[in-house]
Amino acid sequence: MRSVFAACLFVAAACHAGAVRGGDGAPTAVATNRSITMRRGESTALVVDVDRPNFAGTVKVAISQLPNGVTTDHASLKVGLTAATFILGASASADLVRDRAIAITVQDPAGREAKQYVNLTVTE
Repeated sequence: MRSVFAACLFVAAACHAGAVRGGDGAPTAVATNRSITMRRGESTALVVDVDRPNFAGTVKVAISQLPNGVTTDHASLKVGLTAATFILGASASADLVRDRAIAITVQDPAGREAKQYVNLTVTE
């Protein structure tokens, strides 16, 4: 069975979409929030809603390419339901960045991936 899934990240702004092709050519789509702004010393929730209309299995959702001093409570989560919540935290000495692309990757059990980038800004 071909699996097609979509993920949408809701934090603050409008979403945009992208698509990649898995190893068997099946489309895998992911839509992401355009940006997140946080201050040093703050934390914010990043909720990844997963829509998998053609299968009920788990998917892996991962966050990578965070700037120095910004951490997440989980590098990746296996999601069997419809959402994964990551808590991003910026230390008091986190790098000040503007529109730094962080990667959100969703992978289905067959290894097909969709990757999208969210722009992260860390301010004083």
